[in-house]
Amino acid sequence: MKVRVESFIKYLHSNKLSHNTIISYERDIREFSKFLSSKNIIDYQEIEQVHISDFVDQMTLKGVSNSTIYRKSTTIKKFFSFLLKDDLITHNPTLEIKRPKVKRDLPDCISREEFDLIVNEIDKTSLVGKRDYLIFESLFGTGIKVSELINVNVDDVNMNTNELMINNNNVRNIPLKTELLEIVSDYFINTRSNFIKYPTDALFLNYKGDRISRQGIWKIIKKYSHQSPIDKEINPHTLRNSYAVHLFNNGEKPEHVRKIMGYNHIISSKYFSCCTKEGVE
Repeated sequence: MKVRVESFIKYLHSNKLSHNTIISYERDIREFSKFLSSKNIIDYQEIEQVHISDFVDQMTLKGVSNSTIYRKSTTIKKFFSFLLKDDLITHNPTLEIKRPKVKRDLPDCISREEFDLIVNEIDKTSLVGKRDYLIFESLFGTGIKVSELINVNVDDVNMNTNELMINNNNVRNIPLKTELLEIVSDYFINTRSNFIKYPTDALFLNYKGDRISRQGIWKIIKKYSHQSPIDKEINPHTLRNSYAVHLFNNGEKPEHVRKIMGYNHIISSKYFSCCTKEGVE
């Protein structure tokens, strides 16, 4: 079993997940592997749903929180999907696994780990995949609305000041992290021109060469989030809220968060109760 665990960890690294995500996965799957060894299970073909349920029950008896159990269960589901994909097992014992309900206050948000699980479903080698990946990273990494995203033009991205200008009724400049700038740069150089059918300033285009629509963005987010092992209903508001939580958890003052998000209302710290500091990087 040790060989399979090591292969899984190498697989995670090859998918360019965040460092913290890989560490969490590795810790979780090693813990599960140790549990199986204690039950004298040495072949993953022997594992049934009852064994996974026993593992979950054991964590519950130890007083492990529902959110942690949920995360560990997600790791196990991901692991068995990996084994099945590589034909290392013939059945997936996690299909009917019951995970604890995790109480979430509004607004909904996701952690970086959960976000990585979603974008990991995108084929980043294809043209459509590269575009969709940038759409996800832009929403999660800037907190802009879908209505703002679809109206972003090429010139709104300032590669010199590392900022994105939102030019609507609430004009503001949003700082862009190096990682997001690299994805944007790759999209400019290798991807966007393949969607162009006629002259346009739009950053995001559909297959017809038109500016991508609001409905198009919603369909893209729904597609990949449903393919992922995340048991949450993800929408553009989820990604936007997650960015606000990210800012707050990294020490930004509510007033600064309000300005960068373009909110017209005052924000209290209670707004950010949907995710803990451990939940969002």
